[in-house]
Amino acid sequence: MRPSLGRIRSVMDRVDTDLEIAEDIVGITGKVIEASGRVEAETSPCFP
Repeated sequence: MRPSLGRIRSVMDRVDTDLEIAEDIVGITGKVIEASGRVEAETSPCFP
C-alpha cells in the first residue's frame, strides 16, 4: 500500500518542525556553554 501524498506532507511537516526545534536546542546549548565558561573564568581563583 502506497502512502498518500497528504500523509507524506504531514510527516515532512513534522520532520521540519522537529529539525527547527533541534536547531534551537543546539543554539541554546551553545549559549549555555559560552556563559558557563565566562562564569567559570570569573569565579576561578586565577581570575585577574
